[in-house]
Amino acid sequence: MIPRFGRADVLAVLLFLLVSVHYAVASITLAASAPLWMDEVLAVRTARLTDPAAIWHALVHGAEFSPPLYDMLLGWLHALGVDTPIGWRLPSIVAGYAAAIALGSIAWRRYGRVPAALAAGIVLSSGLFAYAVQARPYALLIAVFALALAIRERPAGAQPSPRRCALLALLLVVMVALHFYALLLVAVLVAIELAERRPPSRGVLAASAVAAASIAAWLPILVAAHHYSGADTGAPGYYARPTLDALLSSYALTLGWPALLLLGLLIIVALRRARALPVPVPALGLLAVPLVVFAFALLVSHSFTDRYVVSAALGAGLLAAWLVARLDENGRAIGLVALALLVPGNDAGRWGGEIAKRDRLDALDAVARVPGNAPIVTGSGLRFLEMAENARPEIARRLVYLDTPDIPSPDPTNRNQVLRWAAIDPRVRVAQARAFTCAHPALWLFAQPGPGGADTLPDWFARRFDMPDPPARRATVRPLRMPYCRGQYR
Repeated sequence: MIPRFGRADVLAVLLFLLVSVHYAVASITLAASAPLWMDEVLAVRTARLTDPAAIWHALVHGAEFSPPLYDMLLGWLHALGVDTPIGWRLPSIVAGYAAAIALGSIAWRRYGRVPAALAAGIVLSSGLFAYAVQARPYALLIAVFALALAIRERPAGAQPSPRRCALLALLLVVMVALHFYALLLVAVLVAIELAERRPPSRGVLAASAVAAASIAAWLPILVAAHHYSGADTGAPGYYARPTLDALLSSYALTLGWPALLLLGLLIIVALRRARALPVPVPALGLLAVPLVVFAFALLVSHSFTDRYVVSAALGAGLLAAWLVARLDENGRAIGLVALALLVPGNDAGRWGGEIAKRDRLDALDAVARVPGNAPIVTGSGLRFLEMAENARPEIARRLVYLDTPDIPSPDPTNRNQVLRWAAIDPRVRVAQARAFTCAHPALWLFAQPGPGGADTLPDWFARRFDMPDPPARRATVRPLRMPYCRGQYR
């Protein structure tokens, strides 16, 4: 029998609904207005291939570094007529909310309604928001993981039914089909199962083993991804090196401003006579995800970014619920205050990450004003793919990526991605700088030092004739006329 709702429970539900409305409005508004960023462009271009065999072929040849399930999901949406930023991003928006609800259900069973509402509210206000507005698999991955954790929940001394274990296996297999790093989340789930104060379930461990074995289905893509990424991670300026600063930054970005609420709750619990409750092993395990991924990056992948560890936001929500539950009746009031702070204050934690950056809009604005029909060239792989996707068709048709193999890039990640896509899709316009400029003496050069990513093309031109450096951090498009194709220019 479900206990009756008290006043505090009703207020907690109302406050969470306000947080939910704010989440929906903020996410839909941002997702509908922001242009696609590079990684989203890769997913959307792969999805537009529609045919599963074509998607598989593209992934094996380095279209992006993930299993095919998410691209196929977007491909199904494209077959239904979806081809707008909000349409591509809507599954992630829904998934972000589903992750909060799934985590809230765990906190409800363990600690009650007020802690559950706070836990779910923290998830919605955390750094997860930055990935819940992207056409990328991360929000879906976290939602499936949170649901798997909820399925694993059971009273002390109980064992999950075979049907529940089968459902758990299915969810974990779906996780692995969404992203290769999901294998590390499966390992974290196993560690949580083994560390809790109860006999581990053979069914849960078997479900985890099935999920780990399912990686075999995607081995050709995994091998290709490892091969292609190796050419990126070894570069001296690789953007995602596993450093201590990157690890600390991942915690700050993933937890967002609700980390301050956690700190406040920790101080209150330390100062008051809080009752003893079993240590929340799932919360500690989830908060340790960045450490697990960081260790894997140091030893194996050599690549680490905050998007791989966003599941730590679930741990923050569950830890907050545990802290509030320790304060008994006072905890209900404190939990409501904390939840109320999320309603007007959650925009501080709802940064839009990559898709909210103004530099992308500046780049699109710069090329939108270029007159005539002359080619617009760039050596920034990042901006080339983004502008080719987001610019008006008449501008996108003029864009050409010029490669400068004689000038090594400190971080060739985006250059390599453009070259791989040129081999997959002949409509991607890539040319050697020397040959193209000889054939097109009049052109426009786009540059955006700093936020535009690695770009050796301005330096290539500067070595051949006098040309002032483009202003730092500004998107510029300047007309160029090639004087000749021999001598110093060649």
